[in-house]
Amino acid sequence: MIGLQAFNSIPAGQRAAHRVTDPVQALRELILAHHHEVDSWVLLSHSGFEQDLQLAEACPCLDVVFAGHCHSEHTGPERVGGTIVIKGQELAVGYAVANRSPEGWVGRTARFPDTSESVLPTELDSVREQIASIDAQLAEPLGRLVAPYRNKPLDRHALLHELADRLRSGLGSEAVVLNETAVRTTLLGEVLTNGDLLVIEPFDNKLVEAQVAPAFRNDPAALLTHLTERAGLLITSPDPLPGGLTSVLTTDYLADTCLGSRAHPAGLSLGSAITSILTNGDDR
Repeated sequence: MIGLQAFNSIPAGQRAAHRVTDPVQALRELILAHHHEVDSWVLLSHSGFEQDLQLAEACPCLDVVFAGHCHSEHTGPERVGGTIVIKGQELAVGYAVANRSPEGWVGRTARFPDTSESVLPTELDSVREQIASIDAQLAEPLGRLVAPYRNKPLDRHALLHELADRLRSGLGSEAVVLNETAVRTTLLGEVLTNGDLLVIEPFDNKLVEAQVAPAFRNDPAALLTHLTERAGLLITSPDPLPGGLTSVLTTDYLADTCLGSRAHPAGLSLGSAITSILTNGDDR
């Protein structure tokens, strides 16, 4: 089952003529039709962890919800009434398990084990070499981290605020709109590596200048509501947005999936912009 945000993440051309059915309504109809045929209800969801908590509350017949969809830092397990909501760690870091016990369903999360010391058959030597090569590429440094971001978990909210302000002033845009879920948080050290950047921005977003639909140009509150419903929390510069906007600097993801407007490349990737903020252009 997917939610509205997950549906809207599908490129517009691929979801043309399709529509979303309210997940709660769909679940209730399914349970009502088949409640006499099953022993347990386990939902595989792509709605997002927070939305899945609401699904569990609205549909108490569910026993387990395996929460999917990226952008959520929560993994659980979290109990909502008699339902366990649980999510494996993203980017192939870990997984989630649910087991039936005499007391009911219980859930747990776990990390995949470190296989660096495992012994592989000689037939897999080439695979080991490829893995080692990728490890070396991920460890390549991109620059020394500036003090505010050094040796601490990344505050993605603060990062995107700083980024939005710099982009607006540096590129001369009317406004910048970024979704907070465009980046992830991670524990940073002294130096930013390729691997760190891949964790922070795994989506390869490009920055574009997107036209604002006439219906939203003099109603920035309606524009933000429209985008928030589809992409989650937003970071804007300026804040609040002014009226009379004709274009905004944003990601190609937001432009393609939520604005549906013509967009012109800004010649900069989100990852490159983030690297510049975190290292202040220092590539040493």
